[in-house]
Amino acid sequence: MLLDYDPDDLDVTISELLVATSDSADPELPPAVPEVLKLLRTRLGMDVAMQCGLKVANYPLIPEDFERRQLPPALEPHRKKIFGLTIQPERLSQIRNERRPNSKYAALDNCRNEVSEAEAMMRRAGIRWLSTTTKSIEEIATTILQEVRPEPLVY
Repeated sequence: MLLDYDPDDLDVTISELLVATSDSADPELPPAVPEVLKLLRTRLGMDVAMQCGLKVANYPLIPEDFERRQLPPALEPHRKKIFGLTIQPERLSQIRNERRPNSKYAALDNCRNEVSEAEAMMRRAGIRWLSTTTKSIEEIATTILQEVRPEPLVY
């Protein structure tokens, strides 16, 4: 069976799918789709890390981190290597409301506070960061790599 599509269109569709389903909370998705998307996101991160020789990790901030008004102790030794990601509070609230409707966790005021505190923490610590609200995984990775400017791998 021949499919009638342009491979470049398929690439854009995958990027859009990853952004649109970032929280995997869409009840219309078949149960296997969130796992496939999680694996695809992990693979994209791994590919960037392997190609550029970078080690990457995700460290979500929690309310206790904001109360201390400083970087979590586990991050302090890595301060110069950290690149923060943020999101518009409205989008964060929308995502969280799909996961946990009408909860304090998803409330717009809570999201505004968390994003504001995270951005203030990053400013105080001198950490580079960007908003991921309207960016694909590939755009985020490219921006980080342009900022970090790792040495090219030599084979």
